[in-house]
Amino acid sequence: MLGVATAVAVLGGALLVGDSVRGSLRDLVIRQLGRTDQVVVSTGFFRGALADELRADEGFAASFTGICPLIVVQGASPTR
Repeated sequence: MLGVATAVAVLGGALLVGDSVRGSLRDLVIRQLGRTDQVVVSTGFFRGALADELRADEGFAASFTGICPLIVVQGASPTR
């Protein structure tokens, strides 16, 4: 019974720590993104000139103050 209690405590602690880390990483990403109003998402890469083309559009300047192209990848934990 002591072993089960220890296992439950370890698993519960790991879940709490994992949740805390996930929340901290989410807050960090949101802080670094700043005021993001629109996002264009694709399963592949965009042309490098797309940001320049959007910036040159006169309707863009009326609605937005800037544009920043970036690449976001989903991380994966290594398997052993």
